[in-house]
Amino acid sequence: IMELFDESISCIKEMNSWKLDNVLSNAVAVLNTNDFLIEFIKPLSNYIQDECSRGSIRYAQEKMSKLCIRTCLNNLYLKLRSSKENCPRLVVASLLSEHESLDTIMHLIIAQNVGWDITYIGNGVPHDEISYAATSVRAQLVVAINNSRDIARKIYEIKHIRDNAEKTEDIILIGSQCNDYKQLTTQLNINITSDLTSFRLTLERLYSLIR
Repeated sequence: IMELFDESISCIKEMNSWKLDNVLSNAVAVLNTNDFLIEFIKPLSNYIQDECSRGSIRYAQEKMSKLCIRTCLNNLYLKLRSSKENCPRLVVASLLSEHESLDTIMHLIIAQNVGWDITYIGNGVPHDEISYAATSVRAQLVVAINNSRDIARKIYEIKHIRDNAEKTEDIILIGSQCNDYKQLTTQLNINITSDLTSFRLTLERLYSLIR
C-alpha cells in the first residue's frame, strides 16, 4: 500500500493524470475493496487536502488528483452495482447545504459491498424529501450525511426524519461533524459513525439483524 501511495503522490506532483489513473486502477486490482478505501484512498485524500492547505501541493494538483480519484471511485461503484433481490434497502442523502464529496462515494461503495440495495438521492436534500424517499422504497435504513456545525437546525432535520420513519427503520448519521451530535444516539435512537470502518461495522451489524 505504501508503494502505491508513494507512486500516487509522485504522479500528483508531476501533474501526470494518466499515470495516476493507472496507479489507482492497479490499487483496485490488488487490494480488496475495504483495504482500497480505508487503507489507501482515504489516507491519500486526507494527505492531498492537508498538503494543499500547507501550500506544498498546488490547487491545480489537488483538483486534478481529486478528479482522478472521483473517476476511479465512480467506476468501482458502477462495477459493484447490481440488482439485489430481497436484500435490505438503504436510502443515502446529504442534508441541506451539503455537497457531495469523495467520502460520500466511499460510503456508497462500502454499503454496496456489504450487500445493501442502495437508493442514492444526492446532496442538499430537504429532510421531508429524505423521509419520502425512504417510505417510497420501503427502506430499512436511512444514511444522512452532515458536515455542518449548524447543530440546532440539523437536529431539527434529523428529528423530523426520525419522527417520520417506520419503527423498523434505522438511521445512521455520518460526516465530519457527526460527533457533535452524540446526544442524539439515545435521544432519537440513531447510529452515529465517524469513520469508514465504524460505518462498515454498523452496516454489517444491521444487515445481519435484518437478514
